[in-house]
Amino acid sequence: MNCHEFEKHIIDYLEGNLPDGKGQEMAQHLKECDACNTLYSQVAATYRAFDEALVLKTDSGFTEEVMQKTRALHPVKTIKMAKIIQYAAAAIILLFVSLSGGIMIGTQLHQKNMNTETTQETAYYNTLATSFYLRTNDAQSFESYLIEQP
Repeated sequence: MNCHEFEKHIIDYLEGNLPDGKGQEMAQHLKECDACNTLYSQVAATYRAFDEALVLKTDSGFTEEVMQKTRALHPVKTIKMAKIIQYAAAAIILLFVSLSGGIMIGTQLHQKNMNTETTQETAYYNTLATSFYLRTNDAQSFESYLIEQP
């Protein structure tokens, strides 16, 4: 490993984010190179200084006091469980009624449509049958007559 590669990975080495092989190479280079060892010591000292500066020291009741003041400023609104159950039951009933009504209306429309189509088909076939039987001189069957019709 050379110094340039060491400098490129020094932060990952400090944080322990390197694979085992790479970490061992970094440790070996630190033993062999005084310049990188000095750089490593300086960067590690900077990291420790930041870690110490970021630690907030508070007394034991600080968190609870902040939480109480926050609750006082923004009280939590609670909904009673009975109210939630009422809303859920109303939603279920509304859904059931809507689905039932939709099914009933759809069934009636389908039946009406089927009746109209059936009536039209029946009238058409009756016309064909009448036309066929009026020409009974032919020896053909009614089925072959239907096939020949446009």
